Amino acid sequence: MEINFKGFKNAGAQSVFQQGLLILPDALTVTLNCELTNNIKGKDLDSFERVLKDAPNKINHNFLTVQMLRYKRSPKDDVPSDVFYINDKVHKISMENLSLFQKIAEFLKKIINTPNNEFVVNRGFVESDDFPRFFELDIEGMDAEAIRRIYNPNDVKNVAKTLLKRMTEDIEAFLS
Repeated sequence: MEINFKGFKNAGAQSVFQQGLLILPDALTVTLNCELTNNIKGKDLDSFERVLKDAPNKINHNFLTVQMLRYKRSPKDDVPSDVFYINDKVHKISMENLSLFQKIAEFLKKIINTPNNEFVVNRGFVESDDFPRFFELDIEGMDAEAIRRIYNPNDVKNVAKTLLKRMTEDIEAFLS
């Protein structure tokens, strides 16, 4: 039996770089996905109730998927643009969404500061049909090492750091 004391489990992350072709720009997609839970150290499922109601996860209602698409609008652009998705729903940085982004930022910090030995990944989840649908995966072509990398705590933390950095910079630019 695996016990989770953090308010989240089954945290996985993926970064996919897509090289542009002709008029399409290069793009980076960064995805962090995790199951929210309620327990003695964290009530993340309850705290994200409004978010999950507004942007339900289509695959599993207890999961939060935070994704960023970073791209240049044209090959001549010097500054890339970011688009943030919460459970596949676009959320633009605006005055009305600042509290949502603050909540996501706090959660990303929690993931970043969680000791590696407290990350829980349930084998049943990884072996389920849901797992590959959260990421851009061809499960048939994946080996066990590739799956371990998606759920490696250090890789999850690095993606959380990337998301937090980009969100923070975009919010600061918006507010200035």
